[in-house]
Amino acid sequence: MNINAIYCKLCNEILHSKSVHDWVGCKGKHFYTDGGNDYQRIGFDEKVLKDLFIVKLVPFSEEEK
Repeated sequence: MNINAIYCKLCNEILHSKSVHDWVGCKGKHFYTDGGNDYQRIGFDEKVLKDLFIVKLVPFSEEEK
């Protein structure tokens, strides 16, 4: 199972979209993610692009490849 999540360094928040159309944004409106496990859509304030961190966790079986 992959996790659709990003981290906003400015707000110190992990934004985790859990399902399709589950739009999740940080308090400061710097970043958002959407799509759950079906797709990942990320939006951000271009001024803080350098602070975007994408977190992707993969199952153990995929890590062993």
